[in-house]
Amino acid sequence: MHGIITSVTGNEKPSVSDMIRLHFAADTKKKCELMMKSYCQYNVKEKDYSPLRLKGTFKPDVDKDKEYTYGFDAKCKLITEDDE
Repeated sequence: MHGIITSVTGNEKPSVSDMIRLHFAADTKKKCELMMKSYCQYNVKEKDYSPLRLKGTFKPDVDKDKEYTYGFDAKCKLITEDDE
């Protein structure tokens, strides 16, 4: 998961300290999705930041090209390419 969190009020200009880059140790797509949603809810949304500029990916096999890409809506719901 990576991106920049921004203030919900929009009064503050984002800075380097607002950047996020996390790696979750998830061996299944479902577990990865749960970790990303939980992090977003408790560490971004509940602290009055917007998750709209966050992105997440899950790659089941690091040796293969297949990967799933996610975005977040304002309520930390995961949005996949299939949802768009």
